[in-house]
Order: sequence, then structure tokens, then C-alpha cells
Amino acid sequence: MYYDAKECGKRIKEQIKVMGYTQEAFAGSVNISAQHLRNILGGHRNCPHELLVETACVLDISTDYLLTGKREGAN
Repeated sequence: MYYDAKECGKRIKEQIKVMGYTQEAFAGSVNISAQHLRNILGGHRNCPHELLVETACVLDISTDYLLTGKREGAN
């Protein structure tokens, strides 16, 4: 198992939709620019760990899932 910035970005993007945020609204809620968020979602930038934790909290999902795609309790 390894970290893939593009896959992490896809998981964040999916959860943003599930939670009903626009990308602009979500970017504002975690104090980053919409452009920075688009770079993360596209896998062009890594998500700093502080931002990853805040993202997981706002989106009500685990950091494990965002990083690896593995859901809690899954083997």
C-alpha cells in the first residue's frame, strides 16, 4: 500500500460532493484558495498533513480513507 496524491485528491473530491459542498465553499471552510484545492484534487500537489486532518474532520471521514482508500474496519 502506498500514498497516491491523485487518488487521495479523487477521494477528497468525491466526499466534497457527498457532503454537498461546492469546491469554493469547501476551500473557504478549510482556509485555502480554490486554486490550491483544485491542485490537490487533481493530484498536482500533495495535501499537507495539517490540511489533511482538517479536511477529514470537515468531511467527517477518516484520514486513513483519504490516504489509502481503506475504510475503517476493513482488512
